[in-house]
Amino acid sequence: MWWLIGLCLLITICYIAYKVWISLNRYSAMLNAVMAKHAFTKLSPDEQREIKQQAVQILKEGGMTKPEESLKHMSEPIKFCFLGLAMSELGYPPPFSTEKWVIVRNPFIARGADRELWMAKNHLKKIYGIDVELDWTFLSNL
Repeated sequence: MWWLIGLCLLITICYIAYKVWISLNRYSAMLNAVMAKHAFTKLSPDEQREIKQQAVQILKEGGMTKPEESLKHMSEPIKFCFLGLAMSELGYPPPFSTEKWVIVRNPFIARGADRELWMAKNHLKKIYGIDVELDWTFLSNL
């Protein structure tokens, strides 16, 4: 009987650890996205084009069949997750000296991460006084 209680406790601890790990990855992805949008809008058109090309390359390497089209039709948070990853790979520094890019292996993990997006936006607003808006609706203006 005690082994059953121990097994249930172990399963519960593993489940909680998994949920915390997922939430931390989503938060990292959303923080990257918010920083990427803030930095991306301040770059020259040539730098923006270079970053978009790198993001397309990342999508190609991930097995995406139509990466240009996919990037164009992603929601803003996911799109800027990929652009932040591209900025990191190209050596662009984060827009704030006390922050760093976090390598998120699968930026799609951020889908539906409303709470984590709010936390990342709130973090940057509280510390740096900036307010970055990211919209979950699908846009094609980038």
